[in-house]
Amino acid sequence: MSKTGKAWVMAGPGQLEMKEFPYPKCEKNGIIIKVEACGICGTDKHMFNGNAGMVDFPIIPGHEFAGTIEEIGEDYKKSMLIVDETLELKVGDRVILGPGTKGCGKCPTCLKYPDKPLLCQNRFRYGHSKVGEAPYFLGGYSQYIYALPDSWIFKVPDGMSPELAAMAEPVCIALRVVERAMEGEAHSLGHGLGIGRTVAVIGAGPIGLLIMAALKHAGAGKIIAIDMLPKKLEMAKEFGADMCIDAKLSVEERQEIIKQSNGGELADIVVEAAGAPIAFKQALDFIRRGGTVIEAGHFTDGGEIPVNPYMICNKDCDIKGVWANHPVMFRDALNFLDRTTVPIEKLATHIFGMNDVPEAMKTAGGPDVGKVIIKPWE
Repeated sequence: MSKTGKAWVMAGPGQLEMKEFPYPKCEKNGIIIKVEACGICGTDKHMFNGNAGMVDFPIIPGHEFAGTIEEIGEDYKKSMLIVDETLELKVGDRVILGPGTKGCGKCPTCLKYPDKPLLCQNRFRYGHSKVGEAPYFLGGYSQYIYALPDSWIFKVPDGMSPELAAMAEPVCIALRVVERAMEGEAHSLGHGLGIGRTVAVIGAGPIGLLIMAALKHAGAGKIIAIDMLPKKLEMAKEFGADMCIDAKLSVEERQEIIKQSNGGELADIVVEAAGAPIAFKQALDFIRRGGTVIEAGHFTDGGEIPVNPYMICNKDCDIKGVWANHPVMFRDALNFLDRTTVPIEKLATHIFGMNDVPEAMKTAGGPDVGKVIIKPWE
């Protein structure tokens, strides 16, 4: 009997179906990975709910995965993008992939902005691409992943759990926030992120918590967490927050608390990680004049909110978005996960086996839920 593997296919919004596919042939330039853990991203949930924009269904979701090399083609070094030139991969090694292949190098975005390959108009994306023919396994809600040529591949540090390694992708978002806060003239004349600066993070969900941990790792001074849920604020303290503010308080009350804790000034940097339009508007309320606002919560369209442009001019503030991190950052994410003293593993609050993926999808994003992890072999 031919070898097969199971995968969950999202045929459309609200439609998840487990299917069995033929085990793929490993070409000379390919790698087959046995998936050990895959996180449910907020964008997966948005696709399932039908509010993620244009999606070419059916797909096998999942781009936050870690696993073990099952088979490896003899020419993998010629086809894969490997940052560590001394690395020799073999069957049994534990690895992660970047969420997509390298940029095409030919589209207008690649030609004009080569430092942002994730904005490429033509690159392949794991967990977002239509499933239909071999090698089939191109998303993390499956027992295998087929690593296509031009994929970014990174070896997982020894001793790191699959659940932790699978969080490398959301950690990249957190590191990108730190990077954006440091860009340009950030290190001069009190601009942007530097050692000792005060940062307010709106939203203490998984991304917000990882941002706090990354800010602490990067040397931020006072980190202020703002959220409506007491349990999330309690967790924020473990992830680096020095101070927590109840988001149910009025804007004026929260402004006063920030000022009282920061020498009479509002925050140097405010990160919006709640994914609610009102939170972006409030980020402008909490930033000092000359400060920096980082928008890191809207990876799908959550709607509009009125903003007074005068406030932006009057405060002379910078506003920066976070969308595309360079895949090399996965190396830094694994290094961070391996070295940080923050208990990142506590973020994985719910673990589900392969048969329970629909329940896992329902659970993700709940008020007392951190990161939901799927383990396809359980």
